[in-house]
Parts: sequence; C-alpha cells; structure tokens
Amino acid sequence: MARYFQITTAEGMSSPKLDSQGCATLQIKAKNVTGAAVDSRSILVSLPITTPPSGAVQKGWVKIGGTAEQRFEKDQEKVFVINIAVPKKDKPKPGTYQFRLDVVSVAVTDQGDSSQVIAFTVPETKVESSRFPIWLIPVLLVVVIGIGVGLWLALRSGGPKVPDLVGMTATAANTAVQGVGMTLDQKTIDSKPEDAGKILTQSPGKGQKATKGGKVEVTVGAQRAKTIPVESVVGENLGDAIVHLERTGLHVSPSFTGDTTKTVVSQSPAPPASVPAGSSVTLTFPVDTCAGRTCFFTGIEANRLIIQQRAQSIAISRGVKPK
Repeated sequence: MARYFQITTAEGMSSPKLDSQGCATLQIKAKNVTGAAVDSRSILVSLPITTPPSGAVQKGWVKIGGTAEQRFEKDQEKVFVINIAVPKKDKPKPGTYQFRLDVVSVAVTDQGDSSQVIAFTVPETKVESSRFPIWLIPVLLVVVIGIGVGLWLALRSGGPKVPDLVGMTATAANTAVQGVGMTLDQKTIDSKPEDAGKILTQSPGKGQKATKGGKVEVTVGAQRAKTIPVESVVGENLGDAIVHLERTGLHVSPSFTGDTTKTVVSQSPAPPASVPAGSSVTLTFPVDTCAGRTCFFTGIEANRLIIQQRAQSIAISRGVKPK
C-alpha cells in the first residue's frame, strides 16, 4: 500500500515491446498521498539491484523524459514518460532487462514508493551469412591504404591550426575559434572559484590540424552554488518561523496547509538538508483544529499573511505591542 506516492503503470505497459529500432515509450502515473505538498525526485532503478549498480539504467537505455525533480501539491497526480532506447551499435546482449521507477521526497529521500517491475526483452540479432570473395581482400586493403595516405597528406597540407584555449574565458575562446573557421562546443563542470568561467580542457589540443568548420570541444569551470543548511522551525509559530528562516537566508513558501494560528508540525525541506541560498521552505500546520478558520492559504492571501506575521513577530521581539 502506498504511503507517500501511489504509482501506477498503464495497462499492458509493464512489458513494453521494442520496435525495430530498439525503442519503446511508456507512461507511469504518480499521485501524492502524503496529505501535504511535497518536492519529489523520480529515480530509475535497474533490477535486480547489484553492487556496483548495473543494468539497463546504467547503460543509458532507460531515461525519464522531462524533469526528474517536481513539486506535487496535495493529492496532485502527474504523469512520467519513460523512454527506452537500446542502440544496436552497443551490440546489446540478448535477454530480459528489468527496472522500476522510485518517487521519493527530496527532503527525506527514504520517504517514497516504487512502481511495479517493468521488463523489456532485447532479441537476438540475426546474422546473415554471406559469401565474400577472398581475392577481393588485398584489393580493398590497397584502396583503404591509398585513401588513408591521401587524407593524412590533406590534413598535413591544409586545415586550420587549433588555437590554445585553456585559461581563456568562454567568450574569448569562442572568438578565437571563429577566427580559424571553427565553432566552440562547450560543457560546464564544477571547479575552483578562481577557475569559474575559464576553459579547463580542449579537444583537439592546441596546435593540432583540424577540419575547417569543425568543432573544438571544451570544458568550462563553474563555481558550485553556495548552499545553506536548513534549520528546524517545528514547534514555532508562523511569524517566528518566518523570521528564523529569513535570518539564515531562506524564505517561507507562500502556501500553507492547516491552522496557521498553531505551531509548525512539519517542514519541507527539513534538517539535515542543505539548499541554495534564497530557497523556499514549505510549512505545514495542524489540520484538525481549524474550528471554522481558513485552513489553506496560497498566492496573494498567503503573501499577505507572511507580511503580517513577520511584522508581529519582529514587534514582539522588540517589546512593542502589535496593532
């Protein structure tokens, strides 16, 4: 029985059939049954579970379409599209491959549920025998050698020389490669603060001959975003929780469930999570003590409540009686 997310697979989709290109698509539905809004992360898991992990997911054959991290409002249902693609160039081993989809809470990763086991079969590749004239082998070998020598001579005699890009900014490197008739293909990786925005590696290397119009692949350093440890505000009233979190560089999400005149009973994310500065924290209050009061605030109404409660909390802390 689902405790956090009710996950269902469309009928007939637990055993998808691969097409002639080794591809298939299926949909899996997940519904939030926690009784409150929650930030989730969807994870594909190869089965059986091994150490180290191996299987269709690790081979890159099974992927989630779209964003893996999503926010579920209370009782909200979402559809995840799972794409299966088994490239023939990988020479896949025939057999049955299994996996499942886990949907867990971002704040508490052991709170989640799993889909049923999904299995697909990779068939054996039929190799058709052909009669190849043996006498043609030396002829083809001579032709291939001739083509190789011709290409080698062409590369030595022509083509742009790749500039030295390491240490440049991405903008400067882009200008440099355009000057020799090439383009920049860049990806970003975490780096030291002093290397942020600079080229760390390149391929082809400096001084090598390349094809005009070709690409130079580079990696650009990026400083890891500063994160803040989330502190607990459980047991605090709304105003104190707002001031507490803002003091640490976080904000309260303008969406409340429960009786906001009571103290906080849970939060997401919760300690010991760490999040980027400026992130929002969702607070939940008791839902069985509303007694005619509004038990749900969102949008403009929630923002007005935040402003009001922040002002009251600050006033009380300064010994001023709130109006």
